[in-house]
Amino acid sequence: MKKSTDAILIAGDATTVTKSGKKTFGVGKFFSSIYSRAVPGIAFQTLSLLDVEKQKSWPMLIEQILPKPKQEKSSATKKQKRGKGRPKGSKNKNHRKVELNAEMIQVQGMLKKLLKLIGDTIQPNYFVYDGAFGNNAAVQMTRQVDLHLISKLRNNSACIF
Repeated sequence: MKKSTDAILIAGDATTVTKSGKKTFGVGKFFSSIYSRAVPGIAFQTLSLLDVEKQKSWPMLIEQILPKPKQEKSSATKKQKRGKGRPKGSKNKNHRKVELNAEMIQVQGMLKKLLKLIGDTIQPNYFVYDGAFGNNAAVQMTRQVDLHLISKLRNNSACIF
């Protein structure tokens, strides 16, 4: 049993491995921070347990990220530009009810698996992720699995107290 004074965190990150060819399962275009653009390859989502005091990390789960299906481009469906300000008749939204994107759904599923895997042996309170999760939807996704999010805020985040 872990001492309650030790800080154990769950950390996650996505990584891309460049790959050419068409026969590897899951090959698609994924963003690579090394190249600062989308590159052909395969991508993985990883979760690790971190011991802050011992400065150790244990990779626990890894899953492949599947590429987005290719969408047909249609010239007939152009988006209309909306005027400035709030649209007439719009209502206040409940900011706790958010729609999660595919990456967040995958990470939430992985977090649930990891928490079930470690059971009662340790109780991490925090989930650490990079700036991709620096938004309200990511906070709500993390709170749904009873964790707190540590992340860098994105430059387009609006802070509400």
